[in-house]
Amino acid sequence: MERINNIAINPTGIGGTQTFSRVLMGAFPNVTTFCFSPNKEYYNAPFKVIEAKRSNPLYAITGFGRKAACSAPALENAITIFNCPCDLDFYKYSEIRDGRCIFVAHFPASHFYESRNYLAKNQRSRIRKLRLMRKIVCFSRQEVFNLSNLLGISTEHIVHLFHTVELNPRVESKNFKPNIVNVCRFDNSKKRLDQFIEVARRNESYNFHLYGDGVDLKFIEKLGEGVGNLFIHPPATDLIDVYASSGILLVTSDTEAFGISILEALSQGTPVLIAKNTFENARKLVLDDYNGFVCELFNHDIISERLKYIQGDYRRFSKNSLLSFRPYSKSAFKEKWAELFSAL
Repeated sequence: MERINNIAINPTGIGGTQTFSRVLMGAFPNVTTFCFSPNKEYYNAPFKVIEAKRSNPLYAITGFGRKAACSAPALENAITIFNCPCDLDFYKYSEIRDGRCIFVAHFPASHFYESRNYLAKNQRSRIRKLRLMRKIVCFSRQEVFNLSNLLGISTEHIVHLFHTVELNPRVESKNFKPNIVNVCRFDNSKKRLDQFIEVARRNESYNFHLYGDGVDLKFIEKLGEGVGNLFIHPPATDLIDVYASSGILLVTSDTEAFGISILEALSQGTPVLIAKNTFENARKLVLDDYNGFVCELFNHDIISERLKYIQGDYRRFSKNSLLSFRPYSKSAFKEKWAELFSAL
């Protein structure tokens, strides 16, 4: 069986990028996952820590020189998946050119220049190396064109695939429970949990639950003081149990790359209410009056109305949520990725 190396962003962490590595390992037993800096570990996942120093700017920028104490996996005789452009700094241009490398774009092209881990640092070197990839994978059709324009490469080198979840899907629809949930990283600039809290403040007949951790945990806790129907939890270790006790997933994000929590909710028969249409997959994953609603603009009154509407016809919404998850199953994910690996 061919060796596949996955250079990951904390495969034990919270978020779609991190979940991707765990799903990939579950689908393909020949995948070995590596990570430069795992940070906090929330979930169990096998991986190898790469001990490397980023202190050699000559190597990082030009590709010349010697890698400093780097045990990063060799690119020869293996398929290598990169999940973040900063990890390309540890490889020479010739290594990437001669290897069978895939880059997975977990964030939209508009995000690339905002982060030092993407193109806000070593921009020219990283773009050149991204152009050497055999394939670039993204999670929405529009991103094929966005990445093509950003990187100056043909759309033929970019593949639109989809995500899936670790959870086994629920078999039957469920009854409504007055618990509104959000499962995410606590990064308010992207997830806008301040708006989630404001919805809770205005809808006292429901309980609102936040599961996660992140840089804005203290800010979120402070903002939620005095909101009696708001409950803030650590990262969930049993998402099936979380969604079994939840009525609706409320997404308040300003941006999402794919929206892994949406798929997780749908797989468990939990309808989704997207508070504002700010990312491409919103209307692809959630269909109005079918498995939830997508609000075009953030409006408290409309959100409150949608919550009540879903509650009033809940079994239909729950059943449709399960049906809408089927194209994103683990087996479909494995089939598409196996085709990609075979084509390299």
